[in-house]
Amino acid sequence: MRVEVVPDDATYLLSEREVTALRAPGLEALAPLLDGTRDLAALQRELTAALTADEVATLVAALRRAGLVDDRPARAAGADPPGPPPPPPAAPRPHPSRRPTGTWPE
Repeated sequence: MRVEVVPDDATYLLSEREVTALRAPGLEALAPLLDGTRDLAALQRELTAALTADEVATLVAALRRAGLVDDRPARAAGADPPGPPPPPPAAPRPHPSRRPTGTWPE
């Protein structure tokens, strides 16, 4: 997911499937920091000039309730984000010696 902040308009969360526009006081400052490298305490420390610790906690809680952020262990800055899940296993197919007569879809 990518975050785009348009000042005085909205904060946009962009995924491969959808765009979500959010409007909330303080979100313009918070959203760009939601990159998985900071826990709540780190977010609160980094935003002290713009938001109180309670405001940060309230915004993060609202984003959690909306299903837009979740709790994961913080990863190191610059570390690669977790990759996509592995593909599902291939559908089981009969062994070639046990194929029925006729054609088998490939």
